[in-house]
Amino acid sequence: MNRWNKLIVGTCVAGFMFLLPSGYGAASLPYAQGFDGSWTPSGDWSAGGSGVAQSGGAGDFIETALGAGGVVVSNDMLTLSIASSPQISNSWFQIWAKPVAGTSDPASMSGVTGAFYVKTNGALMVYGTNWSQVATGLPTSGWIGFVVHADYANQKWDIYYSTSYGAPLTKANTSASVPFATGASNRLSSISIESGGRAAVDAVGVSKAFAPVSGPGTPSKVAAKVFAVGSSADLDLPVYSDTYTNGAGNNLLSGALGKDLLTGLGLSGSDYVLSRHTKPDNEWNGYVVSGDSWTEDTTGYPNTVPIGSMPIQIVTKLWYTKASASSMGFFAYNTALALDGTVTPAASGYSEIATLNGTSGGKSGFTALSAPKVYTDVNALPFSLFPGAAGLTYGDFLYVTSPSDSARLIQYYWNNTQWMEWARPPSSVVPAGADMWLKRAASGTGTATFLY
Repeated sequence: MNRWNKLIVGTCVAGFMFLLPSGYGAASLPYAQGFDGSWTPSGDWSAGGSGVAQSGGAGDFIETALGAGGVVVSNDMLTLSIASSPQISNSWFQIWAKPVAGTSDPASMSGVTGAFYVKTNGALMVYGTNWSQVATGLPTSGWIGFVVHADYANQKWDIYYSTSYGAPLTKANTSASVPFATGASNRLSSISIESGGRAAVDAVGVSKAFAPVSGPGTPSKVAAKVFAVGSSADLDLPVYSDTYTNGAGNNLLSGALGKDLLTGLGLSGSDYVLSRHTKPDNEWNGYVVSGDSWTEDTTGYPNTVPIGSMPIQIVTKLWYTKASASSMGFFAYNTALALDGTVTPAASGYSEIATLNGTSGGKSGFTALSAPKVYTDVNALPFSLFPGAAGLTYGDFLYVTSPSDSARLIQYYWNNTQWMEWARPPSSVVPAGADMWLKRAASGTGTATFLY
């Protein structure tokens, strides 16, 4: 096995491993690569030999965990170099792979910061100062997702895994963090994937971390989310967690949630996060990144709510514009509310209060919302835009994304007793994550409390 002086996640004869960082780099963080389209190991990526190729080539079959592309590493090493400035001493990274399972621990580990691989018996083995088993039951031939949190300040790391792409990953080393080996560096500069057989790789992402989270008491789950390059894309939170609800202001752009979004989105320049709290263009909230914090764009969006008063929740409807490359963010938690309305692991006490706009101040009365769970009946609890809960008045309107056509909105009107679709109560299901627009006639603001 190669002893490269860099942070490595390698699929070798024994599986995955990562080694001590070196001092060169190229890719800026946050970073995401799905290996779709035309890809070769160039630019940010380099190969040790000729055994790295995009899957699905001549005489090959397509290997992919997501999208149309993936990479095959056959008896070779593939390296992603990370820019050396700014120095990243606290980071997340993800790799999905079909690893080559190993039969035994590598014997010589000199010069290594840490390592992990999947054994032929399905055990997940990690190396810090020695080899130890942290999980069992992993597949030896299917796709596995790994997320590592590398905490260089405290010289330790944690590993999470999953066999279902898009699902949260579970922490494997639950009793203690894995220590860095003697001589470890103090920053991230590269990630490598090494294979002693034919391993497939996909969905690589790297981001700096907002705060150190290593240790046995740290979050037991992590959700990774790709933020695709594009304009006016939906910004749906993968989870709304205890990290954001426990403590005043943690669900604000100025709090822990805003910082996790910032490290994952990596917005700059003309990129924006927008909250369209009412319909006319002058009623957008606009936020940009200034250094390592959010700031309001009151020039482009003069009615923007201050970041210290802008809660972000599952029910909050957000968009983002991102002219730069796609990126990946990481959201660690112990318990969290998911978009389907479930709390994982099971816990009680989650609630979200949405502010509903009126027509005062020249506003239109529109509020954009995202359905935080599936609702089978908009005229009954737990749907919160319901009698007495939202200050509804006769003639208010609710527009909901059609379950059968996401580009079409279904219009309901409030008859002072219930929501109606034409002349009858609506029968349509409101899908989780569906766009909703509430049009209130009242001048003052209202609130709706969503309980779980």
